[in-house]
Amino acid sequence: MNRGHWIVTSLVFIGLSLIVGGVVMSSANGWGHMGNSYGMAYDPDESVGPGTTGGDISPAIAETVATQYLDLYRGNDLEIAEIMEFANNFYVQAKEKNTGRYAFELLIDRRSGRTYPEPGPNMMWNTKYGRMNWLPWVHASEKMRITPDEAVKLAQDYLNRNGNGLTAEPDADAFYGYYTLHTMRDGKITGMLSVNGETGAVWPHTWHGEFIGMIGGNDGHD
Repeated sequence: MNRGHWIVTSLVFIGLSLIVGGVVMSSANGWGHMGNSYGMAYDPDESVGPGTTGGDISPAIAETVATQYLDLYRGNDLEIAEIMEFANNFYVQAKEKNTGRYAFELLIDRRSGRTYPEPGPNMMWNTKYGRMNWLPWVHASEKMRITPDEAVKLAQDYLNRNGNGLTAEPDADAFYGYYTLHTMRDGKITGMLSVNGETGAVWPHTWHGEFIGMIGGNDGHD
């Protein structure tokens, strides 16, 4: 083997090693972030036993699972802000205790109780806890170009264009880099969508299914 061929072969081997290593790191950390435990594959089955009834986990177990997930998260400075029950999953909003800022969004599988980061805006737009926060041009900042009122208007404009008769809730929850708000019909919650705090892009949460109720607080059925 000549020297040129040896160099090329070595570079290919190194590249494959890095790819495999990245896959392993991604599997271990959930999202492949160096030092970021947010995407950890936390399986709460052993601690709370979800699924033992042979059906869906109860709202009480979902709340316990969410609490345990946040207790295991780095810094232990998080608390549950909201839990919603949908036909396909339980949805959880986590909030920072020290700042009162919304941190990130979680989903809990109704059958197994497995807890994992919500896809969509939570991963792609969250500038502090999301999948893109390691990029050098992504900075976690509480201040966004789009105001909460503008986010509500953008959400309503989106709903109007789609002609589905839904209205945007007037309160937009501010995360790092985006807002999330409920969609309503006749004063009752139907689902939710998110608005990018810099571009104004709207991303509907299409994976929840029918809204069942709020675990604690106002469930939108009053």
